[in-house]
Amino acid sequence: LAISPTLVASARTADGTSAAMVAGALGATAVILGLDGVWKPQEVTALLAGSLAVGFASGPAFYLGLMSLLPAAGLMLVTAPRPWSTDRWIELKSRLPAAFGIGVLAAIALAFAGGLMPRGGTALAEGVRVWLVGWLGPGTMDALSPAAILIVYEPLVVVFGILGVLAAWRARDSLAFGTAWWAALALFVAVLYPGRTGASVAWCTIPLAILAGQSLAREAERFQRLSSPWQALGVAALVALLLVYAGVQLSAYASGIGPGATPMVPEARLAVAAGAIVVAILTVVLIGLGWSWDVARSGVALGAATLLLMLALSS
Repeated sequence: LAISPTLVASARTADGTSAAMVAGALGATAVILGLDGVWKPQEVTALLAGSLAVGFASGPAFYLGLMSLLPAAGLMLVTAPRPWSTDRWIELKSRLPAAFGIGVLAAIALAFAGGLMPRGGTALAEGVRVWLVGWLGPGTMDALSPAAILIVYEPLVVVFGILGVLAAWRARDSLAFGTAWWAALALFVAVLYPGRTGASVAWCTIPLAILAGQSLAREAERFQRLSSPWQALGVAALVALLLVYAGVQLSAYASGIGPGATPMVPEARLAVAAGAIVVAILTVVLIGLGWSWDVARSGVALGAATLLLMLALSS
């Protein structure tokens, strides 16, 4: 998240997007801590009310995030097994009205304090108005732009986030299930909402980053369990080298620069790139069949994570 291009771009704006995301993340954390029994109901109510206060005062970006976060929580309760007790869930639900009321009052206080009353109250209602107006007219980007931005600028969280979704489906993990629903609904809202902005993409990044972090943590634990980790490092270096070579060929073909294998036939670069990718795949398969699938998997994961991280840092 610290190096996420979309979140870094959102942090440089002064429209309340970063505050809205912090509020959404803290609110979800409060609910999780309450369901897990780590925090007392009073502590959960206080954090949830504070999150709502910051969110309501942050502007339209918070309401845009609620459109994906709240349905994701509901779908998690319907589609995933519940690892917490029913009594704990009932007690948390009974605290929600109080947290909402305190959050609204605190948001009004923040708006007045920040707006040097009485203009602060108007500024608080302005966030709702801007969010509703966004449904009436086109925004600053096309409908398919959020998906394209994620793929181009967030390749690490997209690739390993998808792997996290598959792992959540197999493990029936409730939290991962809810995060997967959050990511899917955030992207759906970003495509559906006519007044989409950079905040729409940023709301997709947070759940994908959570899922990607879980996937990377599992691969790191698998790498530590290897009897000879240096073997996986060798596989990662070989796979990364072949994929970098293929990427250079594709980049040269797209830009028309660099010495060509056959200057009269620039399409030869595509064949060379495809050949490098095929060699990488065959190498991994042969290492898995003749040596160890654990070494092959860890090597591929390490090489892919390194390359995708470099792409994210360079974007």
